[in-house]
Amino acid sequence: HRDVRPIVNFLSTQMNQFALDENYEHAAQIRNQLGAFLRGVSRGTRIRSITRIPELIVARSISAGEERIQWEFICIRYGRLAGSALSRPEVEIRQTLDSLRSTSEVVENSELILPASTYEEVEKILNYLEGEGVRLVSIDGEWSLPIFGASSALNSLEKVRNRDQVSANFWLSSIQRANN
Repeated sequence: HRDVRPIVNFLSTQMNQFALDENYEHAAQIRNQLGAFLRGVSRGTRIRSITRIPELIVARSISAGEERIQWEFICIRYGRLAGSALSRPEVEIRQTLDSLRSTSEVVENSELILPASTYEEVEKILNYLEGEGVRLVSIDGEWSLPIFGASSALNSLEKVRNRDQVSANFWLSSIQRANN
């Protein structure tokens, strides 16, 4: 899960050889299988990155009228939404955070891939965390993704696929224009 380059390089070499041999169907089949592999590993790595964190607290500002800003705080424990709190202007943020920590659900780490939640819940949380205006407040543990992981390779593969699709559309439209 940390470095997919050996697999990507091996399959890319096979894919390129099939393309050079003008065996485009097999090249496309390997490309599709590689894409499926990378999507699966990328999703698993992304999900596992958040389910290993004992506690993560994030904040997002929300408007509460003219020139009045409130903060929404979310506590995530092992990939599970454990609690949330809304700041009030008359209460210090530190008190809100202390209250959030003490009232959030206690979540035990079961050492499973999903120690406390479902894939769907973790995906929703990750989408929220990647949303606009979300800020990291505190983290107990480490939250990281491997630099040579599947997400990076998947991004490169999608660029190739998009480029190939643009080329195919160009040739198809050229042929259609020539036939008209």
